[in-house]
Amino acid sequence: MAKRLSFYKFDRALVSGRIPMERLSEYVCLDELSPVPQLIFRADALTDTPPASYDLDDRIYQYLRSRRERERFRNETYTYLSAKSVVAEGDSWFDLPAFLNRLAIADWIDEHRRLRMNNIARWGHTLGQIVAKREYITVLKRDKPDYFMFGAGGNDLQESLAKGDLLFTYQAGRLPADYITPTGMALFARIETTLASVYQEVSGLYPAMRIFCHGYDYPRPEVGRGRYIGQYLTALGIPDAEAPAIVAAIIDELNQRVRNAAVSYPSVTYLDCRRATKTYTWRDDMHPSNDGFEALAKMFEDAMH
Repeated sequence: MAKRLSFYKFDRALVSGRIPMERLSEYVCLDELSPVPQLIFRADALTDTPPASYDLDDRIYQYLRSRRERERFRNETYTYLSAKSVVAEGDSWFDLPAFLNRLAIADWIDEHRRLRMNNIARWGHTLGQIVAKREYITVLKRDKPDYFMFGAGGNDLQESLAKGDLLFTYQAGRLPADYITPTGMALFARIETTLASVYQEVSGLYPAMRIFCHGYDYPRPEVGRGRYIGQYLTALGIPDAEAPAIVAAIIDELNQRVRNAAVSYPSVTYLDCRRATKTYTWRDDMHPSNDGFEALAKMFEDAMH
């Protein structure tokens, strides 16, 4: 069991980088109640209560990002690396908290060293948050990479599902695709429009740079106690036997929207990840296990090479 710390000591150790990464999981875990990946303190981690304004998720992300930057600098200085470089922006399918022994697509590409990776993705971020922040514009201008990976929208759908406005309640005989509400279809339209605006801006600024996008594989609502998807389908009265088909309809609609957004831009390549992890286990209802994410990473690498 980890030594309990005051909030001040924990935060100082985190900001200074003194706390070893392998010890973080003794203090921090994923929030079981959040509809998107989000970190919280373990119940017995601290001797006092953090301020209400404290953003643990952001603090941990910055800690891990700083470590990754230092490692990238060391690799580029002392190790032979590919001449080709890539910037990745997105959500938990590109980046997961490494101290929880979780690697996502961009994490694996970094591990493989076939490409020089700068991963600025962040678990839990929605497409709206990513575009509002616009960090990718700054990083692309600085790094001038050969490739740009952009993947988001899943968290937007999960938040809508958690609020209860993405799908209709269960009705026997309703077709899977007919469960998406008008509010849900409006969200898909916003995702498509927002993605197209990203592709238009980035391809306009860097016409020679290749952009790669995706629309996720089919989730498994029965895995991991339905943390991100399954529990909300149950709340709508949807039987377990019918849940996979309804979730597949959501992912099919999202993939079509991602494809639609990409089709007008010759420098954008859409990768269809559906069924790519069919033979792999999943960690929870929204994320493949490490081996599944590695298979997806190779799919991106092969497309770029």
